[in-house]
Amino acid sequence: MGSSHHSSSGGTKSSQPPTAHEMLRRDVPIEKYERPLRSGLSPWQLKRVIEFVDSQLERPIRIADLAATISVSESHFTRSFSISAGVTPYQFIMKARIERAQTLMRQSKAEMADIAIECGLSDQPHFNRLFRRFVGTTPLKWRTLNPFPELHA
Repeated sequence: MGSSHHSSSGGTKSSQPPTAHEMLRRDVPIEKYERPLRSGLSPWQLKRVIEFVDSQLERPIRIADLAATISVSESHFTRSFSISAGVTPYQFIMKARIERAQTLMRQSKAEMADIAIECGLSDQPHFNRLFRRFVGTTPLKWRTLNPFPELHA
């Protein structure tokens, strides 16, 4: 049973949700991540922000909180993050939440509403809209195509 996800860590940690850092590294050319662009965030700033996002996905994440993690203004943060990451902070956070939800759907039989809340989304309709925007299908259809593996021997 093939998976479209590749594992660079030998596959032993596949049960853990992908970190925002792993998602960013897949989406942004490595030269953008390793070499700060003019007006972009430095690598240490980007790393700190990504770690913060990873640790706070189940909670509301404000631009002010992200900017505070690296001691810059909100406007500077938003502009610099977008230059460095190639997406807005909002897009990055929403993608991280949707990928966390996909992992949770693969790992459990939890209700969609519970998964939405665990990923920091306000309710199931909001979750459904975002999921469809980022994945191209509804969470229920996606889960049907990516069933929960039975844990029985």
